[in-house]
Amino acid sequence: MEQIYTALQHGSYWLAAMGIRGALDLMMIEKIGDCHRFQEKVDAFQKAGYLSMRQALNLNTLIEAGHAAVHRQWAPTPCDIATLLDITNSTIEITYLHEDRVRDLEKNMPNRSQPR
Repeated sequence: MEQIYTALQHGSYWLAAMGIRGALDLMMIEKIGDCHRFQEKVDAFQKAGYLSMRQALNLNTLIEAGHAAVHRQWAPTPCDIATLLDITNSTIEITYLHEDRVRDLEKNMPNRSQPR
């Protein structure tokens, strides 16, 4: 993500879109393994419980945007990049940060008292 933000600081939206696709790919590989095709990864990622059906559809669109940048020289607008980043950051939060924070929260809560 640091490299994506560096590309954005230099106005390289095309590179940022490619980087977002790569970051999402690596995140899914880390969590569910390499299924080779992006569609298979998104399906497995959703089945593993990381995404709702709606989030999986959104992730497919983000990956398609990355494909368009890589294969069709599509250069997203600043608004397009904002959308790509918002959903990517949200997906990263859901995948990594929320899980850890919920575990910490569970540790901090008192147990329910048992009925007598």
